[in-house]
Amino acid sequence: MRVFGARKKAVPRKAARPRGRVPPKGALWENVRAWLSGALAALFFVVLVVFGLRTWQWLMAPTTLPVRHVIITGQLAHLSKAKLRRIVDQNLRAGFFGVNLHAISQALDALPWVANARVRRIWPDALQIRIEEQRPVATWDGVALLNASGQVFKPSRDTFPEHLPALSGPAGKESELVKRYFAVRKLFVSAGLEVKSLHENARRAFSLELSNGIEVIIGRDWRLARMKKMLAVYRRLLSQKTSAIARIDLRYPNGFSIAWKKAYATSNKTAGGQ
Repeated sequence: MRVFGARKKAVPRKAARPRGRVPPKGALWENVRAWLSGALAALFFVVLVVFGLRTWQWLMAPTTLPVRHVIITGQLAHLSKAKLRRIVDQNLRAGFFGVNLHAISQALDALPWVANARVRRIWPDALQIRIEEQRPVATWDGVALLNASGQVFKPSRDTFPEHLPALSGPAGKESELVKRYFAVRKLFVSAGLEVKSLHENARRAFSLELSNGIEVIIGRDWRLARMKKMLAVYRRLLSQKTSAIARIDLRYPNGFSIAWKKAYATSNKTAGGQ
């Protein structure tokens, strides 16, 4: 039964959610301080970068500690210090700190007679250039020179040293032929003979010429033992007839043949006929 006049029971209302939480004053100050610290750090970094760039530009400027002295060392037989200095000057585009040592070294290494160039700074205004000059041991195909490692270099023809042995052969065999030349030179010197030239043809056959004009045909079978046997016979029987020998041919399995010069062969025939 409904009773009129009775009061309706109040229903409690839910608490409203706060729309935005306001941080306390202490936390706000911490956020501001963190932001300021980051901004100052970024500003310091920018200043440091700018300062570093300006310092670098100053150090690299040609007017900052200019190079005033170039010291060239090394045993020079085919290069002049004046020519080397001109090449160094062409590459001096910066001061003591900015000078490009690698560029100078490359420019010097490009000279045919330079085997190696080392460049270093000497405080406060000098460069030291140490030059290792090429040491030729033979000519190559008449147009270039070889060093002891078999490296080919091509200086001006009028700078070739005199009395060098002549080596020739297929491209890429330079180093091998230099080694073979050293081996036969040592062998023939023991018999009082000097190797004037060594040649390898397209069929990989070898021949050499001695300073007395005798040609030695080795063939494709390169064996020092065969040459030793020939030289033993040469010392015992042929050394007094050097001027009469035109050619020695080693292309035989059990010995060698001798081709005499025409004048000697003719005189022998005449003597035999009498």
